[in-house]
Amino acid sequence: MSLNFEKIPDHLAKHITQLAELNGYKHNSRRFHDFVDAWIMKRAMFDKIIQREGLDMADRAAAAFESSMVLLTYSGSFLMVSEPDEAGKREIEYVSLDFRKDVASRAQFKDVAFTRDLELHFSAEFDSPKLQKTSPLMAIALSPLREKKGLGQMIKDIIASFIQVNARLNQAVGKGGLSEREDFFNSWTVLQWFRIGGLEEAVYFSRALLLWHELFDRAYDELYAKLGDKGERDEVFRSLFNGSFLDYVDEYKWLESEKKDFDIGLMKALEEIPHLESYGVFIEDFIKGLK
Repeated sequence: MSLNFEKIPDHLAKHITQLAELNGYKHNSRRFHDFVDAWIMKRAMFDKIIQREGLDMADRAAAAFESSMVLLTYSGSFLMVSEPDEAGKREIEYVSLDFRKDVASRAQFKDVAFTRDLELHFSAEFDSPKLQKTSPLMAIALSPLREKKGLGQMIKDIIASFIQVNARLNQAVGKGGLSEREDFFNSWTVLQWFRIGGLEEAVYFSRALLLWHELFDRAYDELYAKLGDKGERDEVFRSLFNGSFLDYVDEYKWLESEKKDFDIGLMKALEEIPHLESYGVFIEDFIKGLK
């Protein structure tokens, strides 16, 4: 699925192009655009983490900041950083951008300290020979978490979610999965609600793509197995994602906003829905109704 490279600001586009070429992906090739899509997906996942975990965005942070944090670099790498111990040392979980060959996909570092304060658009620097510096920081998110156990679980959830979705997006062609049907995703009415322009549009589209698979993969697989006629299958699936599902979203968002006495927002509602017991029942009812 191709997301628009032109939406990325020039300073980031230049960095990403150099990184892609370093990894053997020629500019404007299919693999180059896959690389860019993976970068935007990582940014989308970062935004999702911030919202879900209640992290605070910051332009800078002191090296001695007392709690944990999550960093995102220009190169699309995550660094999940624990709170410091009494000696100021931290544990760091590093996850690189998919499609990169020049660095490890994942690594852990212990007994590491920052050697300078953190600031957007500058590298994070460390006192470890194994982890000396990052590419410039694109985002800094500070956590109120005070226990490494809590951060550890968040890290596991983040990585598991990203790996799962990435596996779906990289299905082999010909297996009939939902990943092959870009036309469905592109016609999803929900996307019209995110047309806001610039990089943020691409980021929100990426978050929508993550949700698309969480919400509909199972239903489509069941539909594909039970209905052999493509025209009928497509019509039934569209009646789900652009019909009854939209009614479900509207009702859920309204009820939750009423309970909390404020508008919870569309994206928050959408990201909560895949984990609801009632949504599981909703999909079960859809599957049971198939011929």
